[in-house]
Amino acid sequence: MSKPRNEMTDITIAKGIAILLVVIGHILSRGTSVGNEWFSVVMGFIYLFHMPFFMMLSGYVFFRIGRVEGLYDRYRDFVTNQFTRLIIPFFGMGLLVLVGKMVAQHVLHVDNVPESLLTGVYGMVWNTSKSPSIFIWYIYVLFVYTAITPLLFKFASGKFVPLFVLGMLMYIADVPQYMYLDKLMPFYVFFVTGGILRHHQKLYLKYIDDYRYIFIGIFCISFTLYDPTLPEYSHAKFIVGMLSIPAVHGISRGLVEMGGVLHKVFYTLGQYSYSIYLFNTICIGVTKAVLFKVTHWHGLNFFFFAPILIASGAIGPMIIARVYAMRKLVFKKDTT
Repeated sequence: MSKPRNEMTDITIAKGIAILLVVIGHILSRGTSVGNEWFSVVMGFIYLFHMPFFMMLSGYVFFRIGRVEGLYDRYRDFVTNQFTRLIIPFFGMGLLVLVGKMVAQHVLHVDNVPESLLTGVYGMVWNTSKSPSIFIWYIYVLFVYTAITPLLFKFASGKFVPLFVLGMLMYIADVPQYMYLDKLMPFYVFFVTGGILRHHQKLYLKYIDDYRYIFIGIFCISFTLYDPTLPEYSHAKFIVGMLSIPAVHGISRGLVEMGGVLHKVFYTLGQYSYSIYLFNTICIGVTKAVLFKVTHWHGLNFFFFAPILIASGAIGPMIIARVYAMRKLVFKKDTT
């Protein structure tokens, strides 16, 4: 969990906000809590913008000045490192979840159990609407984006306009749910938007600092576009996703100025965002299964369930990351 070079505190806090929204969005896991249908509406609002904003942050970090051009001469090593950092954990987690669900279903409540081990593997690789790794699709998509972008950027002579146009075409494309194409295509425009904002960083930050509350107000108004009958990647998600960028980033910069408890909480979540993304669904699923042994989550019980599930999805992965880091440190000492 070493700090990144030239760390931007506002971006770390923004990651913390985004990853908490991811955790909140995962606590139902396609289930329903009778009497709490309002929470499905809340999730609908969250899903309008949280991953577009997350993708913008990824592009903002990836496109630091001169970075992409510097990858041209070491492209093979870069892709190899990204494969190790992203794809191996992606499929490793998929297999872990798949086997875990197949075993645990005999003793605990388990959501979305594949029909068989073979069906689960097939879903993870090809028919990805039924993938056991679908909850961490972001890291698969991030690998593809970071692998292809240096080549596209070079082909575009270092210009963002062709990449943005490509991202828009990808967003509106109608694709099947195979090989994660339905996740891969819609978000590249937000990734590229992050790069554009990074290359105009001074002007962009000045605007969101000067007009923060206006951006937040417009963003809140944009929720009136929410319509659950619309296709998942509709004009509403694009508009609200884009408007979330200056609004939520502005909130994170406001927290930097304020300091205090919220600053510390979201900063910590941001530092552990990768671990939380990998493990939050597992921690939530295990906690939910244990609680279901005691009671149900319908009606007022949901107000007991929800905070515990959110806490387990955020804190559990941080504990896992700390234990792993300590074990790695002990192993390193033993071998020196």
